[in-house]
Amino acid sequence: MTTNMKKAIIIIVAVAIIVGGFFAWRGYSTNKQAALSDSLQTVLIERGTLASTVGATGIVRSNQSAMLVWEIPGEVGSAHVAPGDHVSAGDVLASLDMTSLPAYIILAQADLVSAEKALDNLLNSESQQALAFKAVDNAQQALEDALNPELVQALALADIAETESAVEDTQRRLD
Repeated sequence: MTTNMKKAIIIIVAVAIIVGGFFAWRGYSTNKQAALSDSLQTVLIERGTLASTVGATGIVRSNQSAMLVWEIPGEVGSAHVAPGDHVSAGDVLASLDMTSLPAYIILAQADLVSAEKALDNLLNSESQQALAFKAVDNAQQALEDALNPELVQALALADIAETESAVEDTQRRLD
């Protein structure tokens, strides 16, 4: 055999090995995909609502967080802002459902309404205002008396003398 013939046989054998290897690999991968697809469960596609629950343990961390402090327990009744809205300090973000509030909060609200009504009655009542003005006058007189004890003593002595005189007049009339 000549060298050219040997080269041609080597090339033909090499091409045959490559082609055979390609078809063997293709058959192997097709069998592998068929075996894999047999183990999968498939369904027809249809439009609907998807609900899924994932249960896992571990630590979840968010990129951003905020500390929210609730003064009282309850269920959120309405949200006053939407996601993406800009808010300022002091803005009301949500309010609680009144039916979910604890009994002591409802009683406190009733007490507040009652106290506001009593305050309104006090501010609008003339007799209550007159009593309040009299109490202020009495307090002012007590302050003046405390600041001038000599005057208070002189007035008390004058009252005593007047009372003694009235007693003497009454005794003379009786005799």
